[in-house]
Amino acid sequence: MATVGTFLSDERLEFIFHLNQPKIVTNTQIPGEFENYILIENSLDILRDSLEKWKYNFNTRGNILVIFQKNYTEDDLRSAFETLWSFYIYNVVIYNNWTDFVTWYPYKRENKCGNRVNLVTNPKSLNMFENKIPKHLGGCPITVTWNNMSFGIKSPFEDRDPGYVIEAINTIGKIIDANITYLKNNSNYFILSLKTGNYFHLIQDMTTRKIDLGVTIAGESVRFEKELETTKPLFRMDQYFILPPRKKIRNSGKIFGIFSLGTWSITFATLLIMATFWKYLTQISLVTTVFYMVQLSLQCVVNRIPKKTIPRIVFLLYIFFIMNLSWFYTSQMSSVLTSPSYEPKIRTISELVQSEKKLKFYSTYKRHLESYDPKIFEILMSKRLTNSDTLNPFGIIEDFLTHLNFGVILSHEESSHVIKNSQKLEIVSENKIHTVTITLSTRKGFLFLHKLEECILRVQESGLISKWIYDASVSIRKFTVANQEDDAPVPLKLDNIFVSFLILLLGLATSLSIFIIEL
Repeated sequence: MATVGTFLSDERLEFIFHLNQPKIVTNTQIPGEFENYILIENSLDILRDSLEKWKYNFNTRGNILVIFQKNYTEDDLRSAFETLWSFYIYNVVIYNNWTDFVTWYPYKRENKCGNRVNLVTNPKSLNMFENKIPKHLGGCPITVTWNNMSFGIKSPFEDRDPGYVIEAINTIGKIIDANITYLKNNSNYFILSLKTGNYFHLIQDMTTRKIDLGVTIAGESVRFEKELETTKPLFRMDQYFILPPRKKIRNSGKIFGIFSLGTWSITFATLLIMATFWKYLTQISLVTTVFYMVQLSLQCVVNRIPKKTIPRIVFLLYIFFIMNLSWFYTSQMSSVLTSPSYEPKIRTISELVQSEKKLKFYSTYKRHLESYDPKIFEILMSKRLTNSDTLNPFGIIEDFLTHLNFGVILSHEESSHVIKNSQKLEIVSENKIHTVTITLSTRKGFLFLHKLEECILRVQESGLISKWIYDASVSIRKFTVANQEDDAPVPLKLDNIFVSFLILLLGLATSLSIFIIEL
């Protein structure tokens, strides 16, 4: 400060102190994120070069004093302010030739929203940084680039139903009295971001065309490049793996699967142990005792009942065991014959990994899935279909419901709004993949970023967002999860009673086997 202060009068020095400990910067220094700056420049060209070099390291919303060390004409000063304005640097006072303080007020009516520079020289107020940012923009334009995003953004040029994101932006524009101008011929940046994992194309478009806002969708943990700044989220959506409805399983294949392998093993082991024990008690051959135990197991008539106490007790206990086993098997069999069986539910990533389900998701989701165990991640990637990146992001739900042979990553909120009977779908609800946010992205240094965030908070607290989402979902095309082929009523066929014939065949085969053994 001492270096600069030696050239200033006491009154002007008082003005400098209004800058609140500014950072003094020459054209050879990188400014950094300070609140206020004093830029000492030798020429307009050097100023322009410095701004180009520092544009991503510069707090453009701070109070900035530019000191030119030689005298410039009013046209030169207007050119300087226009250059600064193109970098979103608006809160500026130029100290020209160490004699005059010059500034301008972009949002006053005579300046036409920054399109015309009317200079103000040596104003009465010492703090010329006041009133540079108006509370209301007075109808000044804010340009917005957009892409179609399901029912969030249908078309901003549709008055009745533009989409809930457009409704939010229009409301924010009304709060700050801005003329929201939606652009045409926008780059297809949203689809490209899904495939590349970044918003390079949006950054390039906003920088080249000097666009103020862009609507972006990204995960909460995503940080945009230094060229962009983002508001607080307008909307949040949790995304999960969503799978097709569980399919029915043929009951005929479960006749022997009613008991697990362990239960069958215990049953046969019990039969053998009982036969051996009965041989020991009765002193008859093992073949006879095995046949006798099979008779008991099949609930055949037993002519020889033991008379001694211990054999009788053992006999009664075995009969009790056989009765319980028979009752349990009968109840399970009744359940199989009367109730449809479905594939097991999948609620966790571990269960999904163990299933045979195929998956479709963009390669950009890899970084979210990598948070799981490496083995789980490897299996999930092996389940991913090879054409996943060619999936149309806006027809993803339609594509999913048309085929119903793979799982996708979707937000539960969106699927419930666009699918009539979404309750039929399976959601891996125990493991969230990530949270998607819809935000407004601005070029670095946008003047009204903080005002936008204040408006977003007001809109969220008002409850209007829920209303807009509901209104947008009412008018969109609804999808339906198709019924499975065996859900619809059908005439009774031989296939429907196949299980009964199988049981009859099993009984006849057993009877024939016993008859042969008796002979």
